[in-house]
Amino acid sequence: MPVHYTVSHSGSPNNDDSSAISDVDIDFLSVDLPIAVPQNLIGTTKKRLTCRSLVTEGTEIGFQYLIPASDYLKAGMTIDVEWKAYTTYANPQPIIGAGLTATLGPISDEEAANGVMWFVGPYDTKILPTWGSPTDQEGKGEVTYTLSINGRDETSTPSDTGVVLSAGNATCDLSTIP
Repeated sequence: MPVHYTVSHSGSPNNDDSSAISDVDIDFLSVDLPIAVPQNLIGTTKKRLTCRSLVTEGTEIGFQYLIPASDYLKAGMTIDVEWKAYTTYANPQPIIGAGLTATLGPISDEEAANGVMWFVGPYDTKILPTWGSPTDQEGKGEVTYTLSINGRDETSTPSDTGVVLSAGNATCDLSTIP
């Protein structure tokens, strides 16, 4: 949209000074994507991903996140998703090598209507590193996703989920995962 300004003074009529015309991009669309939803959260007051949240997909064990249906998720689109893993929930420390990115899609009509489930795994390299030690048991997982909307990439707010993989002084017993 072309924009310019004019400076004038009521005491000096016909002495207006105008700027050059500049093209300015004006964006009227505000996109607020819903946050990715971790599945199988455990807890009453503070809900976390725990050993009981783990699921099996094929031969891998991991967590599931739902990319929710929204006015922006359309059949035929692709979704870029990202998992970031951290130790120490209270003071998150990124874990190098435990991140995960993927492109999902093209999205079906059913997924556009109901949301898209994303599997985060494998457990040993993407999830287990959030367990710092017997005295640093709560890590953090974040999922964001990006959709191309009207030719622009729009990214969701990161999920903010505690990850507790404790079983006494050790980590999860994987033999009990469904």
